[in-house]
Order: sequence, then C-alpha cells, then structure tokens
Amino acid sequence: MAGRADTAARRKGVRRGRERGCWLYVPAEVLESLGWGRDDPPPYSMMWPDPKRPRLMVNLYREK
Repeated sequence: MAGRADTAARRKGVRRGRERGCWLYVPAEVLESLGWGRDDPPPYSMMWPDPKRPRLMVNLYREK
C-alpha cells in the first residue's frame, strides 16, 4: 500500500468540464473503518446541507 489517508487533512473537491457541483473523495481506509471492503461496490449516498453553517452531512448506504 502506498500510504495511509490522513482523515484530518483538508482535501479539495474535484470539478471537471461543465460540472457545477463537485466530487468528494472518500479514502479506502475510511470506507474500511465503516465496514466496506476494498472489493465491495461503492456506497450509495444522501446529503443534507446545514443552513446555519458551511457543513454537509453525508450518509452512506449499501443499497438503494
């Protein structure tokens, strides 16, 4: 393994082409700590913005 993810490090979202939103990367180590194996399919997600602060809550799900 090349390295370990630093969960406290800030990361920049990715935007490509004409996309207006951005993609967030969840490191494999974080997914493994939540019970996802490296060979499992990627999780589904739902997001809720916090209207009072610049915060985003993300829930991960195994199936739709």
